[in-house]
Amino acid sequence: MKTTYVSHSAITISGIRTKRKHFNFNRDVESPETAFLHELEVGKIYEIVVTQACGLYRYRMGDVVQVVGYFGECPRVKFLYRKVTQERTWARKPKQPNDCSALNPTDPLHPDCVCVIIVRTAMLLSINNEKVSQAVVSAALKEAMGNWPNVSLEHFCVAESPLSPRLVDEKHTGCKHFYTFFLDIRSQSDDLQLQDAIDIKILPKLIDDGISSRHKRFESELRSKRLDPSKVFLVNSKAFWNLRQYILRIGQISAVQVKLPEKLRTPQMVDIMMSHVM
Repeated sequence: MKTTYVSHSAITISGIRTKRKHFNFNRDVESPETAFLHELEVGKIYEIVVTQACGLYRYRMGDVVQVVGYFGECPRVKFLYRKVTQERTWARKPKQPNDCSALNPTDPLHPDCVCVIIVRTAMLLSINNEKVSQAVVSAALKEAMGNWPNVSLEHFCVAESPLSPRLVDEKHTGCKHFYTFFLDIRSQSDDLQLQDAIDIKILPKLIDDGISSRHKRFESELRSKRLDPSKVFLVNSKAFWNLRQYILRIGQISAVQVKLPEKLRTPQMVDIMMSHVM
């Protein structure tokens, strides 16, 4: 299990230490009540709130974490998912198409002022507006993989079938709306081949059952055949490395800023994963 160590003055992730930051944690992801590091409880879920010297004050990052233990007095947290958040600000109506100054915050009582809604989205699977969250998918996968204690799930990602024609087989019957899971699974035993360690034929149903038990709308869509059963592909260890390299190529970010997506958002991402199917 990959965890992060958090301190009051800095956060250390993969050996990168950023100074002059102060972290609080919302006790309830829907509540502004915060807790300090020494008040965090093992097993509880929190949203990270950051204050730093460059201007952010009690900024809600949207990252939801779970405390999995302590290293001395330093809590160890596991990232769970990103929230879907909505922020409201006020800006002046642009007088011309390229008037960037119109984006600057302004007085809401100004006659040329308009309300701007900024939405930050988490990983939501939603082909038919069912809105299955990252937390639900992760929990369903963890439950399904629990049937095979000799394997571990290193990485996973999901794609919605309308994203790419490569996801829909020509022989596929049904509504052709379904989720496709790409799993990087490793055998814990050198003597046990991966194909023998896990039953890939029943894994899709176990995942769907896990999602259905946590999300009634998904269950209804599946039962009414507006969604077809999910598909699962096992990929080799190079798949997520190449996905990471693709993100680096198309984004203006450094290597330490890359977060592997758990939802594929472009046909090119699908192509990368399909090229590494075992």
